[in-house]
Amino acid sequence: MKRILTSILTANSVALASGWAQDQEPTSTTTFVDRATEIGGQVAGKAVEVADRAEALANSPEGLQATNVILEWIDWAERYYQPWMNWALVAIGIGLFVSHAGQLVVGKLWGIIRGRGFNFCEAFNDLLVAVFAGMALPAVIVISKPVTVLTAVAVGILIGIALYTHGMKQEALAAQGDKAREAADE
Repeated sequence: MKRILTSILTANSVALASGWAQDQEPTSTTTFVDRATEIGGQVAGKAVEVADRAEALANSPEGLQATNVILEWIDWAERYYQPWMNWALVAIGIGLFVSHAGQLVVGKLWGIIRGRGFNFCEAFNDLLVAVFAGMALPAVIVISKPVTVLTAVAVGILIGIALYTHGMKQEALAAQGDKAREAADE
């Protein structure tokens, strides 16, 4: 832990020193290397201090209690795990991915062509959900039967189409809101 924190904080201190050195005029007494070494030493000292505090907290009664609570939740999840949960995870993941990827690509393009405008917040939301839903898709590996995978994908696509139509309505409302704000500003 100490090594990780020290290396990260030292690298950041060199980057900060680089920014400082670009802002300062070079002098004969203070060079970039001297200043970076000084800042690196200060940060390394603080990193060791932070690592010591983190280690002390982890070994304290409060840290051990927090660890036990987290492990209890993991044990509970493992105890009540069922194989159909992978099927549901795949179906929901595909549904969300289809819906938000479609909104991101087709919905934004259609909105721009129709003159509805472009809402950056909606685009960012669609991108985040599509990425996180895509992360759930490796659960397919755990499913052993091809029929189960195909039904999960089919149900996921149906969920995706339903969510896509709802999302397109939200896109239209968001774009109308942006247009109304722009008109009010003018």
